[in-house]
Amino acid sequence: QEVIRPNGSLAEFWAGATLAAQDLEREGYPVRLLLYDGHKRADSVRAILRLPELATARLLVGPVYAAGAQEMAEYASMRGIPM
Repeated sequence: QEVIRPNGSLAEFWAGATLAAQDLEREGYPVRLLLYDGHKRADSVRAILRLPELATARLLVGPVYAAGAQEMAEYASMRGIPM
């Protein structure tokens, strides 16, 4: 499995999300953060949406870029997942 190392503003976002997750875990809320790279392409986002672990997601953030945003929004809406 490829390790993704965010850079620039994405790295700052990831750092903030990680800190928030740690705070939630200290308060007793289990958190599992997953980061996927859609490569700024709608077909990559569609492939991510087929991953089985997304079926249990309780919150979706992204995609960062417009490519695939409509597909992600439809996926979230159909499953009642906040985005």
